[in-house]
Amino acid sequence: MAQTQIQERRSAPRIPVNQSILAEVPSHEKVFGTTSDVSFNGVGFFAEKPLPPGAPLAVHLELEDPQDHRYHDYDLQGFVAHCIDTMENGYHIGVQLKQPPQDYVTVVEHLTHTH
Repeated sequence: MAQTQIQERRSAPRIPVNQSILAEVPSHEKVFGTTSDVSFNGVGFFAEKPLPPGAPLAVHLELEDPQDHRYHDYDLQGFVAHCIDTMENGYHIGVQLKQPPQDYVTVVEHLTHTH
């Protein structure tokens, strides 16, 4: 699929972010990873373990607000939108968030203006 087609499907721009992330599925299995990007309604990250598409999960991450330089902790709910074996960096997991809090949306908006 061409890059422009992927961008057209997205409802929000992706902002590159490199932070530690913890994902937890309902069975309490924990998957640690590193974010690749965030958006108003999603998070992408790399992990060593795959997660099944459609699986509900909680993600825990920390983002720095570029306006006040404070770190904000987030516990977000969502589901696995995709899981792709990158062969080099483990698995890239895309998470669709369910009703992210306004504070998260505000910090992502601030990040959008710095990239």
